[in-house]
Amino acid sequence: TPEIELVDETKEILGETCKKAIMKDDEGNTGVYWYLEDFNRPEGMSQMPNDIPGLCLQFEVAMEGMTMKYTAIEFDDKVKMVNYAVEIPEGVEVGSLEDMKMMGMGG
Repeated sequence: TPEIELVDETKEILGETCKKAIMKDDEGNTGVYWYLEDFNRPEGMSQMPNDIPGLCLQFEVAMEGMTMKYTAIEFDDKVKMVNYAVEIPEGVEVGSLEDMKMMGMGG
């Protein structure tokens, strides 16, 4: 189980004040996460540990001798989901996220 340390440090990303969290897992891999407390973390995103109390706008993960850094390029807290309609074409089968993970996709 990864160990998460919430750090008393802030950083501005896209005009938002983010808080810092540091994650260490059992294999010695580490990650630094900058998150917004006022926004919930999306469900089903394995890149953002469950114990981080918000939405990550930036994270950096070091594993197997490599460091990967992800930074949000846009953040709009006023987006109305009603503006986004998903139309599923006829004949397309919709599966759950768990089913996709079992097939090696999305996590």
